[in-house]
Amino acid sequence: MWSLALASLLLSAAPKPAAPPPPPPRPVPFSFALLEARERIPLAALPPNTRIENRPMLRRVDLVLPNAATAAAVGRAIQRHRPQLCPTVTVEGPRVSLSCTATRIEGALSRAPRALDLFRHRGIPDCGPDQVPLPPIPPDEVGLGEPCPGSTDAGRALCLLGA
Repeated sequence: MWSLALASLLLSAAPKPAAPPPPPPRPVPFSFALLEARERIPLAALPPNTRIENRPMLRRVDLVLPNAATAAAVGRAIQRHRPQLCPTVTVEGPRVSLSCTATRIEGALSRAPRALDLFRHRGIPDCGPDQVPLPPIPPDEVGLGEPCPGSTDAGRALCLLGA
């Protein structure tokens, strides 16, 4: 009897396995402080394997769908919504292109509920394959201290950006 009591006491005092850590937060592709406008276009017919291509320097957001028939249906759904940020919608094969009013537009796909989110940012667009690299800025030429590696925090930051 004592052995049963001792065994149950030891088992209850044994360390329990730790709970798995919570999943990391999802990265946010932009800062809300730099957001000027947002538009959500509900797309119930959006297949899960849809790909989005942001082309800010071309003022365009492209959706690449599995086939032309699905692209035509999604294109009609977007046109029915009459988007303000990207008012012109064209369908070419499996690609739906939205021509936008500004270069600072970024598109993102939302899976639940299925939708296309359009965002207009303030400042320089920093997404897509058309991104223009920023040239290095010597801190002494803009009044932020000595030449690189810099003598002020702002000057060192400019040197790091140009590296």
